Amino acid sequence: MGVWGTGNFSNDTAVDFFDSIASMDDLMRPIHSVTAEPLDSVDADLASEALAAADLLAGILGRPATDLPKEAQTLITKFDQPSIALLTQARDATVRVLESSELAQLWGEEDGPAWQDVIGDLLERLDPNTEYKSKDHAIPLEGGFVCSICETFIPDHELTNVEIDIANMPGITSGWYFHRSCIEDNFEPPHFNKHGAVEDPLKEQIEQFLHDKNNDSADP
Repeated sequence: MGVWGTGNFSNDTAVDFFDSIASMDDLMRPIHSVTAEPLDSVDADLASEALAAADLLAGILGRPATDLPKEAQTLITKFDQPSIALLTQARDATVRVLESSELAQLWGEEDGPAWQDVIGDLLERLDPNTEYKSKDHAIPLEGGFVCSICETFIPDHELTNVEIDIANMPGITSGWYFHRSCIEDNFEPPHFNKHGAVEDPLKEQIEQFLHDKNNDSADP
């Protein structure tokens, strides 16, 4: 695999992949494949395709990478806005590549931090609940935050944000949003401390919920 940079389109595999895309099914294929793979078995080419696919989804959402190739800029105009489910699958696949893939191992310690920064930016751009700002543009959100359980918009008085640590990226978290009532209905207490902060047992339950949701989305 020829590589000329840390960007998700800076390799031959990614370029060949987006040249082959004719439908949303084509775009989502490597994402589905990555989430269906057992841990520690995602090879470098599949991981590169999945990252390119996830980055294209972010572009379709209106949050393109600053190094998005001109050919890909044309491609993303042909698709409708991705659903919350597709964006969630793309984030799950991105985290899987980051945490347990041959590609992550190949970047190693010397260039790893720069590559991890690229992945962290991609995860942010894939989160529809985050008002993403880049050097070139700021994307305003419409409709508010979306609950990760019921996938409906959350009114301000019900909004609860839970930050989940991302393995292999110390100090970097991924934000997930919930109705307070969905948390109370779906998880065992204790939920919040006296200051309203999320209790650790609740965070552990949410991590398990997200893990199970990822596995369910990977099932045929």
